[in-house]
Amino acid sequence: MCRTLADWKRQCDKRARQARAARRGLARSGSADTGQRQLQQLLEAVDPDELFAKSLADQVARIEHQATQERRALGQKVDQLMDGMKQALMQPFASLIEPLPKLVRDLAHDSGKQVELVTRGAALDVDRRILEQLKAPLTHLIRNAIDHGIEAPDQRRRAGKPVRGRIEVEWAARDGSKVELQLADDGAGIDTAQVQAAAARSGLRSAQALAALDERQRLALVFESGLSTSAILTSLSGHGLGLALVREKVERLGGSVTLASTAGQGTRFTLCCRTRWPRFAACWWVSAAAASCCRRAVSSGLGGCGRRSS
Repeated sequence: MCRTLADWKRQCDKRARQARAARRGLARSGSADTGQRQLQQLLEAVDPDELFAKSLADQVARIEHQATQERRALGQKVDQLMDGMKQALMQPFASLIEPLPKLVRDLAHDSGKQVELVTRGAALDVDRRILEQLKAPLTHLIRNAIDHGIEAPDQRRRAGKPVRGRIEVEWAARDGSKVELQLADDGAGIDTAQVQAAAARSGLRSAQALAALDERQRLALVFESGLSTSAILTSLSGHGLGLALVREKVERLGGSVTLASTAGQGTRFTLCCRTRWPRFAACWWVSAAAASCCRRAVSSGLGGCGRRSS
């Protein structure tokens, strides 16, 4: 619109210059016949167009300046609103781990084991929607640690370990925009030979493909759907589906899951994800609102300057 107005103003300026030149020519001729009088009247009619073009250009410039100021003010208000929304959505990690002690006690009692739960990082704030999505994976990892990781008291005693097993859950900030959830136990660890044998029985890999895997790759097989190293189905863990669902949930959040295990010493799962929910929808809404506001500002401003009295 501003470009069209500028082109129109240039054309008006050009006609105005031509009119002034014609008027000077009439003044030099000194003649006053009918044709020259009509030309004089036509030139006088051009003058208001020049004044109108200048007035309109000035009003549009003021409207553009006002729209710029309003857009900046809107941006600041939107930023404040977004910050307020973020703070309202943030919750401490404690809200996620609050039910875990009772869960651990109940599961340990049902399995005839003794388990101690240790948590760290409870005060760290995270988007509550992220916490809601991590609730199921964390619960399954707890179940998995008690069912498959922590040994029975007599087994731990024979291995020279404390009778009471230990599960540690730690929540820590990483790289500003990401957090890590670590769950570690001091149980028996993962026997990769047993995992490889279970993968062969279930047909997940061919014998040749399994033989070519290194230790880390064999350990990663536990995330494959349908793989279970337990010969007895219990109500605690996922019967070969749980860890696959854990990885799926975390990757859906844009995160990742890694695993480390040492036979006889324990297992550690590390879930890495961002601290905030994606903002694509919010950004689209803000852009649309800003564009709509600017259109209304320009339209309302031009409503009074686009009319010309005859």
